[in-house]
Amino acid sequence: MKIVDINISNFKRLREVNLDLANQETNIIFVNGANGNGKTTFLTALTWCLFGQALSPDDFAYASLEELKVGDATSFEVQVAIQMEELEAKAVIKRERIGWVTGTAENKSIELEREDRLTVTVISSNPAVPALVTPDPEDWLKKHLPSRFKQFILFDGEQMYKFFDVNVKGAVENAVREIAKIDYFNQVMDSTQELNARLKKKLASLSGNQAEKIQAELSEKERLLSALISDLRTVRSAKDQCKLERAQLEEELKSKDDLLKTLEENRSLNQRFSKLQEDQGELRTKLSRTLFSAGVSAILLSRVRYPLEKQITDAQAKGRYPADYSAKALQILLDEKKCICGSHLGEDGDGAKLIAGLIKTSIEAGDVGNELKQIEIGIKVSEARVAGNKERYEELKSDLKNISQEMSTISKRIADLMPGLQGVHGVQSDLIDKQRRVMDLNREHTDYIRNETLLANQIETLRVAIEGLKSRFANAVSKSSEALILTKKVQFLDKVISEGTGFADQVIANVREKLQDRITEQFRRVKNCQDFTVSVTGDFEVIVTDSRGRSPSLAEGQKMSLAYMFSIALREVVGLSYPLIVDTPLGRVGEENRKVLADALINLGTWPDGHQIIMLMHDGEYTPYTKKDFEAGKPLETYLGVISGTSESKLGLGIDPEWYNIAAWADFAAGRIKA
Repeated sequence: MKIVDINISNFKRLREVNLDLANQETNIIFVNGANGNGKTTFLTALTWCLFGQALSPDDFAYASLEELKVGDATSFEVQVAIQMEELEAKAVIKRERIGWVTGTAENKSIELEREDRLTVTVISSNPAVPALVTPDPEDWLKKHLPSRFKQFILFDGEQMYKFFDVNVKGAVENAVREIAKIDYFNQVMDSTQELNARLKKKLASLSGNQAEKIQAELSEKERLLSALISDLRTVRSAKDQCKLERAQLEEELKSKDDLLKTLEENRSLNQRFSKLQEDQGELRTKLSRTLFSAGVSAILLSRVRYPLEKQITDAQAKGRYPADYSAKALQILLDEKKCICGSHLGEDGDGAKLIAGLIKTSIEAGDVGNELKQIEIGIKVSEARVAGNKERYEELKSDLKNISQEMSTISKRIADLMPGLQGVHGVQSDLIDKQRRVMDLNREHTDYIRNETLLANQIETLRVAIEGLKSRFANAVSKSSEALILTKKVQFLDKVISEGTGFADQVIANVREKLQDRITEQFRRVKNCQDFTVSVTGDFEVIVTDSRGRSPSLAEGQKMSLAYMFSIALREVVGLSYPLIVDTPLGRVGEENRKVLADALINLGTWPDGHQIIMLMHDGEYTPYTKKDFEAGKPLETYLGVISGTSESKLGLGIDPEWYNIAAWADFAAGRIKA
């Protein structure tokens, strides 16, 4: 499949562009142009024509508005002619969008129809066959240019290094199945199984009620077996997809391991800092309260201590202050005339008289003296409390100082971490979400393994039961001539079905092995990749390992090279016939690998039977050195250049004359660089 003609009208700055490739004896085409001259617009126009996409009035070439009046109809249109070898015909695909000029003469704008107008005309290589306008052009495109192959045809080179970040394995397997006609084979197998079931049913009817019952049970179990096998494939596919997504996330998180550790430390430090701030606030509150309480108590004591002490001194001098002994005990001593030590007290002795006097004085001290005594005790308690508050105050001050010091240390550490966190605040939540997703995928993967084991056991049990039923059925069927003929047919179909069941898997396995061998061979030519091996797993996951079996971290240029080698191998091994169209194809490929890539593409695009390659390059990519790298492929050089005095671009042949005034092209023009 090769593009032989491209016409673009009124598409942004590409007002009228025609690229006629019908008579060019090369499969390698370069559409070069400085940034802003319309290369990406060129690719967008092709994408819209072949696959359709949402468009807006902004895609219209507004330069043409100057020539239109309000109310005039206009359109933008892309037409691509493709030579279809398998049809022995040329298909002309034309997609256009009609619009009207609205607004005022001073402020015109475009209002577009809601839907595209698509036509596909098939022109046979046989002049005697009339051209055919397909009745359902969308259906024709889905059949011959299915959107699932879009990612293998049209590339943005700047994003090509992310090729394996998306799930391409399903699309690759679909491509293999379609090109190898595996889906058609599966349809034939389904029809064969239906025929076999009908023959078995007829054979059972010839053999009586018992055989019919066995056949009915056998059919039901075979139906159940088919359903279980389908479920097992679904579970395994989901498990593999889960494993792939987990591996991709883990690889991404692995590359961010230092960042994640820094983020976690920063999070913990900020959490600790917030807790210390809370503790600091509480301590300051307690400190204020303690200080206030101690201060008030000290002030009050200082005001009452002197007058109180004076009152106590006066009371003691006048005998009105309670003694430090119990008056009641003295009363008992006088009444009983006996001391607790056992000595008797004489009634008329001096001791008795002295004690009696003390008792009288104590009693006379009365309530005032007792009150003074209680106040003195209260003051002593207050003094003790003030001393305790002072001690607590010092403890709180010490705690507050420790907290302040720790907060200062944390602040310094957070400041040290900040340079490593510049610009990550926007991705922090994304990384956390990915960590959580990995945990979810771990649980999902475990569930899939459990379900896979359960289904596998059920299938094995069912197969044993089916074999037993087949044996019983063989014994129960009639021995008539018709039954014998049917039995041989059934046995033959059973063998066909048994051998055919693994055919599709075997074809895909063979393609996968050839694919990984070819990619490895090409990828090892890339700088610093000579020891790498590329593996394509059973579910078409692409894995790169080094000589130690580890997965290396590839640079963006290496990833881009790998995507190229994969796309090239897909065409060489699987037979994918679509053109390879790339915008900014060399943007992330280093100078040291451009020759490697050029050789691989030249080999893919060998004239006349090779694949078509269209590359859209800016002046930083297509240099005299790139020209030399691709020289053996004899590429067609074209360029998109600005039409003087306008905002439009035109398509010219060769190198843009403006380029000869800048950088390496100026040296090339002066003969200082030999290409």
